[in-house]
Amino acid sequence: MSCLADDSKAKKMLKASAIMDFVTAAIYLAVSIAIIVIGATMVNFKPSEGSEGAEVLGEVIGGIFIILIGLIFVFIGAISLILFIVAVSYGGTTLGLLNKPIDAIARKVRSQKVGAIFGFIFTAILVVVGIVSAVQAPLSIIFFVLLAGVTMASSIVNIKMVDAVQQEWSKELERRQERGEYPI
Repeated sequence: MSCLADDSKAKKMLKASAIMDFVTAAIYLAVSIAIIVIGATMVNFKPSEGSEGAEVLGEVIGGIFIILIGLIFVFIGAISLILFIVAVSYGGTTLGLLNKPIDAIARKVRSQKVGAIFGFIFTAILVVVGIVSAVQAPLSIIFFVLLAGVTMASSIVNIKMVDAVQQEWSKELERRQERGEYPI
């Protein structure tokens, strides 16, 4: 059983991926709580008292828009909490792979490439939602851009890690074939 060398690119990328996953998890947790709080305050919209009929109708229509944005905030915050759990599990899984044989590592990290691709999709969704939410709450775009940036960075690191592991596995497979362990 061949394990990764301490100076191999794959092992360095596994460590970087685990660190990035834990950093991402911490940011997801903090930002998702902030987004949920902002969304909850938007959902609690009430028209001001003492207004005339047309003003109340305008406030109610505007309020419906605010409530919808608030619900989107709460929904995105809930998704971010789920992604917090996923990021923690990816980080833990990655750390657990550091001393395993290369073939076991190669099998386990394939799912992280799929997760990284979904990370790119989620990044695009976060940017769109951030732009839409900036109409009503201009400072909220900071939260969405932060989440999008962290998600994008984590996805890039994870894809590079999977590629490095796959290259290392290919080299190991060639060595095994040369030694006659696997027929060509």
